[in-house]
Amino acid sequence: FGILSAWYTGIPLAIMAKFGPKKAVEQMARNNLTVTYGTPTQFRKMMPYFDDPDIYNRCLRTGIMAGEPCPPKLIKKMMELGCDIRVIYGLTEASPGTNCTRSSDPIEKKSTVGKAYRGSVSHIEDPVDGAALPPGEEGEVVIYGPGVMMGYYNEPNKTAAVTSPYGGLRTGDIGILDEEGYLVISGRIKNIVIRGGNNLYPILIESRMMQFVVDKIETVAIVGVKDEMYGEEIAAVVKTREGVSMTPQGFIDWCFEQSQGEHPLLSHEEVPRYAFVNDVEIPVSGRNKVLKRVLKGKLEDIIKTKNLQKIKPTALQK
Repeated sequence: FGILSAWYTGIPLAIMAKFGPKKAVEQMARNNLTVTYGTPTQFRKMMPYFDDPDIYNRCLRTGIMAGEPCPPKLIKKMMELGCDIRVIYGLTEASPGTNCTRSSDPIEKKSTVGKAYRGSVSHIEDPVDGAALPPGEEGEVVIYGPGVMMGYYNEPNKTAAVTSPYGGLRTGDIGILDEEGYLVISGRIKNIVIRGGNNLYPILIESRMMQFVVDKIETVAIVGVKDEMYGEEIAAVVKTREGVSMTPQGFIDWCFEQSQGEHPLLSHEEVPRYAFVNDVEIPVSGRNKVLKRVLKGKLEDIIKTKNLQKIKPTALQK
């Protein structure tokens, strides 16, 4: 998106082969770059170098922050550095942006994902029956407009699953529209964890884990918990089988081992940073479905109250 915009308008473009926070800021200053794109995680990692006058010359005028929830403090900090950062919301199926904050927005609106683009409409609808919900009420974000895809190629069932009764694109995100039309994303119906801009799927992680430790673990529930650096981190709640002894460190070490080798079971991002073994009850519905949003809130409260630190794999502690 950013690359095509630069090419289309003839703007000089600096591309890094691999992101490194210090090198990125050095390149911005060296080339007097005025615009940058990134996830909140990338901006957090660059912040120490933005604050260093020997490295950064305050060349940035604006930029885009997207890909995961954007904290108000981070946006405010970028604005204090003279960068009028914009927050964008969207998805590939909507080509890809639908909402964006503007320069004229008041400061208290900068941490929303802004208003819908011209020609696009963001609705909040009941995820069950598709009924439109009033401002201030939480529901599913549904997008209407010319940028919405016609459908997934040769996948009518998949297309139908994300199409609202009125033809809009069901995003799977939970949000609230205020009276002025600003959209706030408050959660996800689709159970996805966004860590550092990477989409991680708890149901797949759980499935892979259970394939190989079913003789030791009765249940494992994976959720994303808030994290200052990456936006979200993976947390695992484990219930072992009777007679099985396991520690949180031992479980993390096992997961880390599964991320190594030529054919890893887990990616590096999928290795949990928090583990709770037999000490947190997993909330379930009447149908025995894990209530992920309830569990997420419970774990975030425990982490905050007990000031728990992330668990580092033993192999990386040397």
